[in-house]
Amino acid sequence: MKINKTLCGLIAGIMLGTFSCYSNKINESNDKNNNNISQKVREEIVDDTVMLNVSSKVEINNKGTVIFSYTELTKGSGIILYDYDNKEYYILSVAHLTPKIEHKEIVKDSTYMVGEIKLELVKEDRENDLALLRATSNLENYFDGKFAQNYELGDYIIGAGYPGEFSNIILYQGNISSDKNSNLIFLDGTLNFGHSGGPAYVFNEGKPYLVGINSNIFTHNGQIMPGIGGLIPLEKIIEFLEDTPLENDY
Repeated sequence: MKINKTLCGLIAGIMLGTFSCYSNKINESNDKNNNNISQKVREEIVDDTVMLNVSSKVEINNKGTVIFSYTELTKGSGIILYDYDNKEYYILSVAHLTPKIEHKEIVKDSTYMVGEIKLELVKEDRENDLALLRATSNLENYFDGKFAQNYELGDYIIGAGYPGEFSNIILYQGNISSDKNSNLIFLDGTLNFGHSGGPAYVFNEGKPYLVGINSNIFTHNGQIMPGIGGLIPLEKIIEFLEDTPLENDY
């Protein structure tokens, strides 16, 4: 796929090259380090990840009367997926980019944007923190790989997203650091605010396979805890995509 974010890809490659990973041979089917991962693969990961800007109008209601309203702006990330049958582009991300409804609050409207392209909400699962959005115009790239068939403790991971106030994509790396869990995949890489919704990949002979979506950031006393992050596992993603146009595409 054509790279159009050369600078970001170069920065990501340099960043990843400055770290080292352990390579315990726990599961021979997936890579345990970055030895086989090319710069081209890293650039494709950059290309297939987008920054999401979300604007939500929230009203505070008292006995049917609006007493206060405000607009909440959030930023996150997503992976571009493609519906081969209908030739449409979708963004898979997290649901928590829009406000959680509390008591008298009502979310009247949420607008999702990738650059100048508006997105339409197709499906949302608050319990598992997943959202699927359809692009109203064509995007330049999409993930044309496959979902991971398996993953194990020690598998090497690269994830992507747009953290903090940065407008450039930032890649992180780590290894799966827990056994399979029904709710989260834990890894020993650090996620930051804005990484939420971005993709994470395991690798087989250097080829990327989607394994999860960035979701959980762990904090202590208001500070991000380094060296730990949580992914929505692939099993939840596959279940979420049932009865959508992407059900059989990956």
